[in-house]
Parts: sequence; structure tokens; C-alpha cells
Amino acid sequence: MKTAVTEWSLELSGLTCFALNRTAFEAAAAPSEHGVVLNITRKGETHAYQGLPVWVAISIVDGGGEEDREGNHLFNGDLAREGYDVRITGADGFSATMNSSLLSRNDRIILAYLEDGEILPEGDGPLKLVGEQLTGKQMVKQIVSIELILPMNWTVDLSGLGEMVLNSTTFQSTAACSGYGEVLNLTRKGETHTYRGLPLWIVVAFVDGGDSDGRYLFNDALAESGYEINITAADGFTATLNSTFIRRNDKIVLAYLQDDVPLPEGDGPLKLVGEQLTGKQMVKQIVSISMRVRIAEASPLFFAGLVLLHQLLSLRRRRRASCH
Repeated sequence: MKTAVTEWSLELSGLTCFALNRTAFEAAAAPSEHGVVLNITRKGETHAYQGLPVWVAISIVDGGGEEDREGNHLFNGDLAREGYDVRITGADGFSATMNSSLLSRNDRIILAYLEDGEILPEGDGPLKLVGEQLTGKQMVKQIVSIELILPMNWTVDLSGLGEMVLNSTTFQSTAACSGYGEVLNLTRKGETHTYRGLPLWIVVAFVDGGDSDGRYLFNDALAESGYEINITAADGFTATLNSTFIRRNDKIVLAYLQDDVPLPEGDGPLKLVGEQLTGKQMVKQIVSISMRVRIAEASPLFFAGLVLLHQLLSLRRRRRASCH
């Protein structure tokens, strides 16, 4: 009995996020494109599997871009050589993790969608990881997501109206999948580099008191009043910016990648970048970001009113949006 065709999507996350649907996957997995057929023998049975090499799927979210003449995503070999883990997860939560060194341009490890020319049996599909180099446990079934895990393990201390320890996992996922991530091309001293990260104002929003309904909202009212933001490096060097300057400014970025690989030693884990910044303001090796709100110190009651005003304005904007 043939398995019925159903719609599905594969969630990809890395430097960016993308939902790869069935139609797009099957087009990419065609023999005339990137499709591969593997004959795999397990437990005395041999089956022919057709699908897409894992590295091709990774290339959609690894920062390699769409630069060839056919508009194909280019695999980020530099990032793969730096080394990262790839977590492949099934519908039941079971996952297998393998290193980019194993998967890099390896056409013998594929995301299969056909077995012997037919859709995968129920319980295996829509996608199954197969490869001669894999153990039985690594051959994940019913795949729903693939995640790139960069070799980062750092924290940055945030303080303002609240406090937070921002870790590398939260930062990367927010920069990749929240819709707030920014990419800047910056030329300094005759060299041009591409930086990827989060606008500073987004990170400030974690501790500026603007959160509502469990969400972090930027406190516009407080920012307009003017306060100082101290960005401090591991060696103690500090640059100070005003809230009116960084307010919803997407061109002042806390970068964690340069040219789509982790920042060079001596710059990371985070570096402040932006065309509007001087060289001294582009702090490297950032370890903390703190708000200095003078108005709060002078008049707590007035400051509380600003926070309330911000929350009321946010509620009003949401109500207006729901009416359209």
C-alpha cells in the first residue's frame, strides 16, 4: 500500500532560519539538481534511497548566500572548517548530532524522501537520515528540524531597570530567527567586512523596563528622555552612547560574526560596529552592557510614570493594529 502524499516543512536554523517545504525540497532533490541515490544495506535488506545531501540543506542557513549564476545557495566552507555541530531532530524529539567536518560536501549522507522509488513508509517519513557512515541510531526518522550549533559558550551581563545574563545560545537564536538580526557591510582602513548580529537597542530592550505580557518591548519613552549606555570590554575599556542615538537604530550592531565566521581572536565574543561610530566606540570583547538612567535616580515617581506611559502607548498601538 502506497503512503499518501502530505504537505510538510523542514525547519532549518543557523545563521538564519528557513522553513523548507515539500515542493522546494523535492525540486532540489531531483537528479538534475542536487539529488543523490544511495543503496543502503541494513539487517540483510537493501533499499535505494533518494534525497538531498545534508550539506546542501545546511547551505540555506549557513550564511553562504545565493551568489552563483543559478541562484543556488553556496555552502559556507569557511564556517564548516571552523567547526560546528548539526542537530537533526525527529518528530518524537529524538535527535542525532554530528560535526560539520563529517557533513561538509559529503554526498553520502542524505535526507531521504524516497525508498525504492516510493514515498517513505509511514513511521519513517517525510524525511529520514541515511548514509553508509552512520550508525543505526544516527539514522533519524520523521525529521522535522535541522539546527546548526556554533562553538560558542559565552555570556554578557546586562543591567538597567532589570538584570540579565545573556548567553551565546539566546543571542544566536535571536539574531538568526527573531527577524531582528542585522547584517552590516563595513569598510575601515581600506578593508571591508560583513558583520552579523543584533542591533544594540534590541539587547537594551531586555533590561529597559519595557517588557509587557512576557515580551521584551523597547522602552521608547525612556529612551527619548535620554540616558547613557556603557559598553564595557574584557580589559575594562568602556564606550558610552546616548539612548537617543541608539534608539531603534538598526545600524549600531552587536556583531558576533565577521564574514560569516566567529569573530577573530581578540575581537569576540561580541564587537560593537556601525558606520556612525568612531574607532574608539567600536568596542571589542564585550563583557557587559549597562544603562545609567539619571532621571530614575532623581525622581523614581516620574520615572515610574514614563514606564507606565510606554506600556499604555504599546497597548494602544496593539489595539490599533488589531483593528486593521
